[in-house]
Amino acid sequence: MEEQAVYKIQKDEGFFVFMYVVPMAIRIALELARKGGVRGGSSM
Repeated sequence: MEEQAVYKIQKDEGFFVFMYVVPMAIRIALELARKGGVRGGSSM
């Protein structure tokens, strides 16, 4: 039972980290695309 609880906590933390990092990455990507224009978009 303890292992299941630890797994659930890790899964929840991963979910929150995912929900926090993804919007930030999108915002950074948009800012870079706006600043760099075509050059920033082609680097991906």
